[in-house]
Amino acid sequence: MVMQRLKSIPPYVLIPLLVFVLALVAFIGQKLMPDAVQALRPSVDETIRAMIPGTDIQAINPTPLDGVYEVVAGQNIFYMQPGKPYLLVGHLFDLSTSEDLTQLKKDQRIQPNNPTTTETTP
Repeated sequence: MVMQRLKSIPPYVLIPLLVFVLALVAFIGQKLMPDAVQALRPSVDETIRAMIPGTDIQAINPTPLDGVYEVVAGQNIFYMQPGKPYLLVGHLFDLSTSEDLTQLKKDQRIQPNNPTTTETTP
């Protein structure tokens, strides 16, 4: 019975309707799936730590660059994308404010009253 009804719908109506339904299903799936997919994937922290085993990592923080994370290891700060085989060493600048974001982070870490400092006082 359904097939007879589908056959009675002209193709110029049926094809756009099918395309719309498929697009709607894809859109809804895209909105619902990230949570399910994210639950199956290892976390950013786990991924980066697995990529550089043996490195004493104190912190992994997001940066203003999509998908790029700041990795703090001892006195070193470098940048990585989880799952990409690259490690970027250097300074990250915010051109809109002319701030050296890497240096700001380094300065915060060595302040004597900062509990996250890695330097010890005698």
